[in-house]
Amino acid sequence: MNDNQIIRDIFGVKQHHISNYLIGWLSTCPKFRTFLTTHKDKIRSKIKRANTDEDLEDIRFELEVAYLFLLNLNNDIELEYEKYGTRNSRSPDFSIVFKQTLNFNVEVKRIRETDPGIRLKNILKVIEDRIRKIPSGLSVSINVRCLCHNKDFIDTLETSLEQLISYIRNTIKAEEHKLDYGALAEFSIPGFQDELILELSKPLSKYDKEHTSYHNGLMPIFYTQKEHYKFGDTVFEKLGQMLPDIANLLIIGSDSSTHEKEDLLKEIRIVNELVNQENDDFFIQKGFEGVKDFNTQMKNLSAILFRSIWINNSDQRNLLWINENANFELPKDIIKLLPIMD
Repeated sequence: MNDNQIIRDIFGVKQHHISNYLIGWLSTCPKFRTFLTTHKDKIRSKIKRANTDEDLEDIRFELEVAYLFLLNLNNDIELEYEKYGTRNSRSPDFSIVFKQTLNFNVEVKRIRETDPGIRLKNILKVIEDRIRKIPSGLSVSINVRCLCHNKDFIDTLETSLEQLISYIRNTIKAEEHKLDYGALAEFSIPGFQDELILELSKPLSKYDKEHTSYHNGLMPIFYTQKEHYKFGDTVFEKLGQMLPDIANLLIIGSDSSTHEKEDLLKEIRIVNELVNQENDDFFIQKGFEGVKDFNTQMKNLSAILFRSIWINNSDQRNLLWINENANFELPKDIIKLLPIMD
């Protein structure tokens, strides 16, 4: 069975860009091919149950974690997927045997984009799909420059969607023969002043005149100043899946532009302060019996790895936090790998 057949077997008719990731991973990691074919029925079932793109992205991140371990450690590990079964929802995603003797578990959690961010992406996706169907030799970008990203702004975008598309369509038709090759023009979209800017260009090398090209423009970042809460809630939720008598790693990923490394470290400081204050009420609200119960469960968590959406040359995307009070440590070679695993 070739790579495309494996993908079709898993996805069926459901189209999503996850398949593009898997094709790349299959071609670069033979052990991932074995993993995917071994667990294709389980993954297919998860794909079928996914109701939204965000659900599918959660599955993609889970598979990405498997790929990264298999790629970077190759013959040094054996990786089992949901070893403890799915009937018990409080068990980790992966069980890993490292160098035949060292065992640890891995639980995976992806932080989703904020609601305004998801809604804006959905709006722009509808616009993109409609604009691409317009025959022209132009390329289009929409720059969102709104500085006040509140619910009202998103509501207005959603209710004005047809007017927006109509304006863009008419502008493309009007400018098709006005723009010189290589030229670029900007238009402020009526009703949105300088919040939405339509950018049209006429590329020299564009041969497909049957479809307008669409390129992602500037996007806002919907900061709430409460991003750190999500990290705390994730840890509180996942502690119950950290099994005793073994090292446990929690990997948190984010496609959200607002959740950053500093937010994880900030939340860890805040939780430690609440522990030192013996604030039983806070931990009871989070589902624990109190501070003592939280501390007991926290000792099952060996480390947290956060994989951020932000990547640049001067700063690795991975942040590793080690729990110095954990009952079991991760293997030292794994600790060295995690910050640079990619």
